[in-house]
Amino acid sequence: MKTGARIALAAITLIAGLTVYVLWGSGIFLTIPHQFSGQCRAVHGIKAAEDVVVQRDWHMAYLSSFDENTAGIFAYDLAASDPQPVNILPAGFGAMRSLGMSIWHDPEGGADRLFVVNRAGEPRIEIFEFETPLSLRFVERVTASAIRYPNDVAATGPSQFYVSETHEGAPGSFYRLLETYLRLPTGKVLFFDGRRARVVVNGIGYPNGVAVAPGGREVYVASTATSEVFRLARQPNDDLRLIQRIKVPGRADNIDVGPDGTVTVALHPKALDAARHLVDASVIVPTRIVEIAMGDEPVVRTVYEDPGTEISAGATGVIVGSRLLIGPVHDDHFLDCRMNGS
Repeated sequence: MKTGARIALAAITLIAGLTVYVLWGSGIFLTIPHQFSGQCRAVHGIKAAEDVVVQRDWHMAYLSSFDENTAGIFAYDLAASDPQPVNILPAGFGAMRSLGMSIWHDPEGGADRLFVVNRAGEPRIEIFEFETPLSLRFVERVTASAIRYPNDVAATGPSQFYVSETHEGAPGSFYRLLETYLRLPTGKVLFFDGRRARVVVNGIGYPNGVAVAPGGREVYVASTATSEVFRLARQPNDDLRLIQRIKVPGRADNIDVGPDGTVTVALHPKALDAARHLVDASVIVPTRIVEIAMGDEPVVRTVYEDPGTEISAGATGVIVGSRLLIGPVHDDHFLDCRMNGS
């Protein structure tokens, strides 16, 4: 075989291999059924409620809205007989495209704080203080040169937090395309200590949701690129050390941790459909929600699965007692589900 033919064959083989790698890893060949032991109600009034956090003492859920036409942070009363979302963003606040959120509870008995990733204009973290469960006061805006493409935030103090940085390449760049489709481990997690941001974890492919375990000794980071949850030990200086990487059945999005340490993760089992959905909301995308019981050998259990008929591209799942709240990437509603036998 001539040299040119060898090169051509090698190129074809490489392209074919990469194609299979991308397609197989994207879940394109999967069929997703509807699987849930319970009933769900679609709650309208919020579009793109991409993240949900809960203040369990108040029986209140708070939802973000990444819709560019909706400036809002929404409260949802879990104790009400017919709860409806209420926008509690302070009047006159300005532009807000809320993405990841986190609640910090003051151990000294002061006011709780809500941390919000705001992607309207320059990426930043907005910090609010709860005056009441239905009223926020703006406290602080955090910007830093290292915080370029933030996705989620996990508060550890009144002005301190971890934040996930999904990519290195700029949106629309060829490098960003390579990072996404080749699942390159170019993402990182930063820690902001109240004055500056520094990298505490490198080499995660598309780090998405981030959450701190009860007691603050562990941090969990969802890797969308590799369908994993990184379990990390928090050091005295807030650096993070890898404990284990937990495989999950789909591209991991947002993470919630319950009071007992159980981790709930929203997954995209068909990644290419999810990528198309980001630019075309009419593309129907399945959703999978799993629970992880942490331990030396973590146990992953599916609690909800849907082909896209109830909700398309669920990005977050939060379990509160017998309730499961699921927020979407784009849909004009979220789900309030009641689980049987919980």
